Amino acid sequence: MAPTANIEPAAFRIQNIEATQTSGVARWIAALDAEQAASGSRRRRQEQHPQTIDRTDLSRPSPIEHRSDEALREVLCQELVHVVHRPRQKPTPLEMSERASPPMRQLVAAIVALTVIAFLPAVAAGAVPKANWYWSIVVSGPNPNMLLLGTSNGLYRSADAGKTWSAAGFSGVNATSLVRAGTTIFLGGVHESQVANPIVTKNGNYLVSPGQGVLAASSDGGTSWRELHPRGLPNLDVTALAVDPTNSRVLYAVLRSGAVYRSTDSAGSFQLVSAKIGGTPWALAITRNSQLIGGNMSTGSYLSTNGKKWQHTAFVDPRGTYMVMELAVDPTNLNHVLMTSFGIVSSTDSGKSWRVALSSKVMFGPIAYAPGARISYAVGFDGSFWRSSDGGNSWRKVL
Repeated sequence: MAPTANIEPAAFRIQNIEATQTSGVARWIAALDAEQAASGSRRRRQEQHPQTIDRTDLSRPSPIEHRSDEALREVLCQELVHVVHRPRQKPTPLEMSERASPPMRQLVAAIVALTVIAFLPAVAAGAVPKANWYWSIVVSGPNPNMLLLGTSNGLYRSADAGKTWSAAGFSGVNATSLVRAGTTIFLGGVHESQVANPIVTKNGNYLVSPGQGVLAASSDGGTSWRELHPRGLPNLDVTALAVDPTNSRVLYAVLRSGAVYRSTDSAGSFQLVSAKIGGTPWALAITRNSQLIGGNMSTGSYLSTNGKKWQHTAFVDPRGTYMVMELAVDPTNLNHVLMTSFGIVSSTDSGKSWRVALSSKVMFGPIAYAPGARISYAVGFDGSFWRSSDGGNSWRKVL
């Protein structure tokens, strides 16, 4: 994603900075305070003894004092884009700042501090539980108010259409996908590894962090689960699941490798459909006549009539990039698809063309319809929770 001078899209990225990096914020804020205090002391001595004070330090411009608000905001966004895109084995911006000059350390400290300030109030004001990543959501029963939310720290449950939430198991699991097939809910995900980030980048593409895969099913709305070990899958590193809305026994799984598998016996066994979905694996849905639509954060959306050959579409998100987060198909009209990106976009031709349904500067993630209803839900990465009562044409914030 290209950096911008707008602080909002970058603000969510602070949650991808590891705990060890975040703990460094305090050190650099302290260093900033100390440097500012020393500067103030030098200035007071200069005022008291103008003939005896070396003016070298006093004449050196401060990298923060002489930046406009807009310029500093742009530096902030660029710095955080570097953080989320950097390969994990390379030094972080904070680590590099330890070897930098005091003015550069001062600038880095200010960048991180301002980001924390910008991000934390949005999370505190949000309606969903705090998590590093929001993956998937599903209506867990016949009551459209009963919801399960998949996050980077397992599942959360709401019984009041998103107004309140409680932990619902799988703590420590990156719950990448939740889908409902008839009365069964399927969960795909990856056990959290030593990697703090729920996602990583490889060759400029976004992937779920590596770890031990999980595939599970529940027949009681997510109260209890049984682990699945179906025949035909080389591993359980599931990035996305999709159910055929015309046949609940047909289930597709996209693995972290990008391979697409298909089951016709409710996840009892799978067969390879395609070695690569096109682009990096991320999201998948099934529309009218069992056509497939897929997408990812890096290269946009793809269409397929059989899962074997994929056509790259001309989709461009509202920001002018190619971000696809999650997909939801209207159960009352299988040509109608909702997709999250920056805000929410809607298609009435199974993903061939799109229009904006909810304009936002915030990146959105999970989205889902209630079975057989016009009710749909969506989650923003600022912690907001949204509901539509007209099939996704208009939206209101729940809290």
